[in-house]
Amino acid sequence: MTIQRGAQVYGGAATLEWDLGNGTARGEPPAPYSGRGFYRAGAGGRAEWKGSLRVPILGGAPLRLTGPAFEVRMDSAVG
Repeated sequence: MTIQRGAQVYGGAATLEWDLGNGTARGEPPAPYSGRGFYRAGAGGRAEWKGSLRVPILGGAPLRLTGPAFEVRMDSAVG
């Protein structure tokens, strides 16, 4: 059995700011999310993703969405 839960919102362009040249980004999505996430490209391909970003989960405490348990990267695409 698999139980999956998710949250998805449209936040507009102001909720995500990035600088590809510096390898940084900041995300602050609207409710039901709370807090902010900060991305920084790291040496050796290991990026840093930290902050207070959380999302509520049915029947539980808000889930933290940042920290070393997450593997993150920033890509650019031309389309």
